Amino acid sequence: MDYFWINILILSTFIFIVLMMIVFILKLRKNNQNINESKKRYKNLFNSIPVAIFVWGKDLKVLDWNKHAEYIFGYKKEEIIGKNYFDFIVPEDLRKDVDKVTSKILDMNRVKNVNENITKDGRRILCEWDVIVEKDEKGNFYRAISMAQDVTEKTKYQQELKKTVEKLSETNEELYSSNEELEESYKIIENQSDQMREMIELFNRFDQTDMSLDQFYSEILLVAMDVMTEADYGSISIIEKDKWEFIASSGHNLEKLRELELHKKDSIIVSSPTIIKDIKKENMKRFNDAQRRIFEEATRDIKESLIISVPIDDDIYLNIAIDIAAESKKGFNDNSIMLFQAFKNIASTYLKNKVYSKKIIDSYLDFSKKLATIAEAHDDITGKHINRVGELSAFFAEKLGYKKSFVDRIRNEAPLHDIGKIFVDKAILDKKGPLTDEEWEIMKKHTVLSGRLLSEDFFRLAKKIAYYHHEKWDGSGYPFGMKGDEIPLEAQIVSLVDVYDALRDERPYKKAFTHQQAVDIISKGDGRTKPEHFNPKLLKIFLEYEKDIEKIFDDLKE
Repeated sequence: MDYFWINILILSTFIFIVLMMIVFILKLRKNNQNINESKKRYKNLFNSIPVAIFVWGKDLKVLDWNKHAEYIFGYKKEEIIGKNYFDFIVPEDLRKDVDKVTSKILDMNRVKNVNENITKDGRRILCEWDVIVEKDEKGNFYRAISMAQDVTEKTKYQQELKKTVEKLSETNEELYSSNEELEESYKIIENQSDQMREMIELFNRFDQTDMSLDQFYSEILLVAMDVMTEADYGSISIIEKDKWEFIASSGHNLEKLRELELHKKDSIIVSSPTIIKDIKKENMKRFNDAQRRIFEEATRDIKESLIISVPIDDDIYLNIAIDIAAESKKGFNDNSIMLFQAFKNIASTYLKNKVYSKKIIDSYLDFSKKLATIAEAHDDITGKHINRVGELSAFFAEKLGYKKSFVDRIRNEAPLHDIGKIFVDKAILDKKGPLTDEEWEIMKKHTVLSGRLLSEDFFRLAKKIAYYHHEKWDGSGYPFGMKGDEIPLEAQIVSLVDVYDALRDERPYKKAFTHQQAVDIISKGDGRTKPEHFNPKLLKIFLEYEKDIEKIFDDLKE
């Protein structure tokens, strides 16, 4: 149940970020009504977000309604615009509280709750709501933005998990209350408890490490092999929609197994631990000649297997199979089945959490790309520049020996380094001549203005980059005049990369420099740029790998 609330917290954080973005876009739309491209991008973003969002006025009449709202509640935009949303998505027996609910919302700046709603076809669903209220300068209600996520299935999952726990508790009570073979039962339970505790500890360690989903699957197989002492070999395969493929193995040839082109109909899906004699022979019956040849070469001879199918998402199953070698005298028994069922219950929770966490992270990354796209729309210079900054920053992070997770994060978040420029007048950004002192002071504010969009924890690395990438190693930068290691290393990396790319890139106020000219300016200085501006360690990497850096730039130039 803790994982459910963790998911809800993560989802709420995501919803808050998205809401802040929508509020910003609505304001941008109001102030820039003549910019058709901005309207188009707002509509695309508004409708592409996988959350139901609608805007309404004081009289509860709907002002805007996105595609996901249509998907969740069933009403087309034209059916509900200008109408009281309570009459459409609030069950009739709950509408008596309309005045009370409305008053609560109007009195607050933000309201979060979970309510029962109704769809066009009469289905009752549970929705998690997050409502942000906008007020005018006098503090009067202006409009509200409501965001909803259908949590009906998650609630059902929570209830199912609770029932599973209750069943396990009942089973334990029955075992403890039994007088027959008490000593033997106690030993079995004690042994299983130790093994399950060990499983949980192992899974907790995996959950705290920064590993990919494929690595996570491989580690799960190792845990299963360690717990099920009878096992000699094992494999994990995934069944997704109509496709079935192997993703981890122990003892078998995974590279060969991955050559197999298999379908769901070729697989075995079982809801509880099942012992299968000579599973290799059983699989061969369903395979064609080409599949049989590959499977024969890829797998060891097997006496019997214990297999379980773990549902981890819609139409996605993970098949975990542990095998006993053909020549072995060991065999699986009732205790093996019981232990494997416990393993499945624990693994299922962690797997669902891992998959769901990955979905949330992917949503954040997609949101980051949309933010970068908005910056690109506001500042035409930024488009290719931001992509190159991401790749070059990742290159430096690799050379500094950082883990792949950090390398990927800086690749994805460095492109947001100039996101604050969307708050800067476009006339200043596009000016071909030198900026006035006043214009330069406005331009410098883009660093701290980025905090309006990068305030959530997920964007903490992007925020550091955006805030500090114009700070200099010698303390001559802005906005805070930080120096040396006071500057976060990720911002130091982007600082050097940003200067290099700006020198190589053509701008309204300058022509592009050659790679060698850029290297000379950074390493020797030209009056404006000095080598003292950069971390000596990063400067050393820059000069040592300058040919690689040139190639990355040239490959991404077009």
